[in-house]
Amino acid sequence: MNNELRLVDWSYVYNNSNVNSAWTYMKTIITGIYLKYAPVISKRVKGKPAPWLTVEVKQLMNERDSLLRKYRRTSNDEDFHAYKLKRNKVNTLLRQAKSSYNKNLLEENSKTPESFWKIIKSIYPVKSTGKNTSLSFEIDGEMSADASKISNAFCSYFNNIVATLKQKAFPLRNLSGLIPSEWKSAKIIPIHKSGPRSSFDNYRPISVLPAISKVMETIIHRQVMNFLNENKLLSQNQFGFRPKMSTELAAVKFIAEIRMSVDKGNLVGAVFIDLTKAFYTISHSKLLSKLPQYGINGTELDWFKDYLFRRAACVSYNNHISQQCYLRSGVPQGSILGPLLFLISFNDIVDLIEQSRIVKYAVDVVLYVEDKNMESIKSKLTNDLANVAVWLDENDLIINYFNEGKTEALLFGTAKRICKSNESLSIPYGNTVVNLTKKYQYLGVEVDSTLNLNTHFDACFKRASTRLRLLSKIRDNSNVDSARTIYQSMITPLLTYCGILNLKLTSTQLHKLASFRERANKVIFNDFRPDTELPSIMDLRKKRACEI
Repeated sequence: MNNELRLVDWSYVYNNSNVNSAWTYMKTIITGIYLKYAPVISKRVKGKPAPWLTVEVKQLMNERDSLLRKYRRTSNDEDFHAYKLKRNKVNTLLRQAKSSYNKNLLEENSKTPESFWKIIKSIYPVKSTGKNTSLSFEIDGEMSADASKISNAFCSYFNNIVATLKQKAFPLRNLSGLIPSEWKSAKIIPIHKSGPRSSFDNYRPISVLPAISKVMETIIHRQVMNFLNENKLLSQNQFGFRPKMSTELAAVKFIAEIRMSVDKGNLVGAVFIDLTKAFYTISHSKLLSKLPQYGINGTELDWFKDYLFRRAACVSYNNHISQQCYLRSGVPQGSILGPLLFLISFNDIVDLIEQSRIVKYAVDVVLYVEDKNMESIKSKLTNDLANVAVWLDENDLIINYFNEGKTEALLFGTAKRICKSNESLSIPYGNTVVNLTKKYQYLGVEVDSTLNLNTHFDACFKRASTRLRLLSKIRDNSNVDSARTIYQSMITPLLTYCGILNLKLTSTQLHKLASFRERANKVIFNDFRPDTELPSIMDLRKKRACEI
């Protein structure tokens, strides 16, 4: 097949000024050759038997079933006892066979991460999410379970979400600045988030784009991101979607600066800003108007214009495909370039911040001001929040201040200093006041007004304990190396995340970590042996702190 592809005359593709015509020709040639050597054949097959069933186990299962049929005929206690013994023996052998099979499978794929985690996912105990086949949705005032109508309704809902909120091949790109239309067509799969499954609001649209478009986007993303980083064009306060940046770095920077301010005897007022559907509401025209500021002009600008405009999408629901609709705003979801374009669009918000400090992780923004005087803090935050509101309105973005735990204000300081201030942190926003809270979940770290991180420790410890229990349930299906890999990849990160912020643990917390390590040793190694024990969690926390 490769040899035949090499013999194809691609001059029509290279010389064709119509990018869609050229892509159709290329796809037809490639598909024809592919089908020639790998034709699609319809074949009816039975369900595959469990791969761990050996001949011995199958024979014993037949004997078990035979004894059960005999007992049902005779209702004899001795026959039931014989069946019960055989059933228990079969169940034991089934567990052993499955365990042995999974252990061998994990060992064979231990050096292939994708296959390894796919196997882990298949044997990990998970809660059933249920099926959508019997769900009914309200469409045009009537309840409907018709999958075709529901898929079209999902498409309409996702496409109109902005209006509801606002109320108001590769060589061709250098020649024409155009992209084949098929490369801009996405399939959207609704994934349930939380809440009643019959409400469209409780679904997240997962966008799937053609694989070939991502190859192209990866090349362009690398070039643009390298240019932006080399010329230091992106705000240093933006920690999202950038190499060597993370939520942990953003959280550590913010909390460390708050601590230093509080240690100096100051109060710190902070406003945590959450944006509603930010990736969906960005204006294409306004985004394109910013690109020349980052060195994107001429044919390259034309390419991005074509990349953004007339992007199509359809919704797949229960094997039904909706009608196609066109997306009028937002960066492409599920794409490689989407997050980068969002960073560019969101980058100049810092230009309006006059008196506050700011930390951004993608759409998570926090403004904060330190001062000894409460009125000064309120004045500075109010002024900068008003500037942010103007910028957001001009860029078609909306602050989410209606839902609890989203946009909120928090006053930091010592308990004594906060009590002496005799004033609350009242920050106006439009016709309302930003909700004042006593604690906030910021990038996975629960912070309170006195920066007591005990609650954060307890929450992380609880999640880690839950995962260790799940690991113990599948331990029989995995070997030591696989169990250790799961522990290091899925459990210890929960206990080391932002550990640099809280290295001086209480004696109770240290005892909890020591007990947790002992339990993990017993789960992973079955019996505790000093020469194979896991590293100390405190050592891991200190090591992680040095890496940040």
